[in-house]
Amino acid sequence: NPEAIDRMVDSRLEEVVQSSFKGDRSAFLAALGEENVSMQEWKSEVRDSFLFSKFRWDEVDSKVLLSPTAVRSEYNANPDQYRAAGAVKLRIITLKKGDGGDGAAQARQRADALRKEAVEGRDFAALQQSAGPDEKVSEPDWLAPGDMRPEVATAVSGVKVGEISPVVEVGDAFLILKVEERRAEKVIPFEEARVEIERRLRLKEQNRLYDLWIARLRKQVYVR
Repeated sequence: NPEAIDRMVDSRLEEVVQSSFKGDRSAFLAALGEENVSMQEWKSEVRDSFLFSKFRWDEVDSKVLLSPTAVRSEYNANPDQYRAAGAVKLRIITLKKGDGGDGAAQARQRADALRKEAVEGRDFAALQQSAGPDEKVSEPDWLAPGDMRPEVATAVSGVKVGEISPVVEVGDAFLILKVEERRAEKVIPFEEARVEIERRLRLKEQNRLYDLWIARLRKQVYVR
């Protein structure tokens, strides 16, 4: 219905003027002028956009059918995709090596001394604060193995909750890590995963139908 499309274009125009130009139509026209776009050209582009959206709905989106069986089958067929990785909550002390071999050696000695204090029970946050002016005391972060440097993941892999890791050398720094908590890997229940599975399967089917639609159009007319 051309009249309905025209009403939608006018409504879109009013929406843009109100939201982006505080209701000032002259400011909107000035912005179009800066882009060398006439009002008629702008309306034509908006009209084409609405028409394309309608055609896509008719030929693609409205034809997507997703059965509960398909969703359940996707979940059952890909169990590894529906697991929440284990994670560890860490507090970290970082000591920069400094310049030259002496700086690295001193940083290592300092790291060993701080670790000894931590193992003996001194408050870890206080040790963070005493480590140096660049050390920031912050809340511990939850990190999955994939979020950590390999050296860090290896160092904390066998550390129990409340314990301190060995000193870890990472690039230009030495790290001391305290494991605050651990969260085991778990299987995500189907009901928790269902919405994401539906979204992904729907998008996959939309893309398939869209490709078929465009292929049909290419056979009928030239489509750039």
